[in-house]
Amino acid sequence: MTSEILYGDNEKKGLIDLLTVYSGTSKVNVNAAPREVLMAIPGITPEIADSIISFRENDEIKSASDVGIPPESVPFITFGGSNVYTIDSAGIKGNSKTAFNVRARVAVEGSNNYRYLYYKSPA
Repeated sequence: MTSEILYGDNEKKGLIDLLTVYSGTSKVNVNAAPREVLMAIPGITPEIADSIISFRENDEIKSASDVGIPPESVPFITFGGSNVYTIDSAGIKGNSKTAFNVRARVAVEGSNNYRYLYYKSPA
């Protein structure tokens, strides 16, 4: 992977904000992946990606047949739920025009338990 693919360039966004190292698998979770990642899976067309996103708004995808995923895509995907979430937040103090951005990646590990995997606050 080149730095342009990972971080992007002047023409397009990189994949850095679309991928995770916390899933424990090399497959793409179709229940959580952004459209851009779904489109990178062999055999997934824009129409299938949109179908996946629409379906999962109301239900969990449990099999390829739920949303018409073609057989050539199946080796690259998984259908599990996700317990890892990224939270992006921006705050403005008082009348300041400067926003402070915070990004946290959190793993939910039970009903009231979570673990920070990554946290970045303003310097």
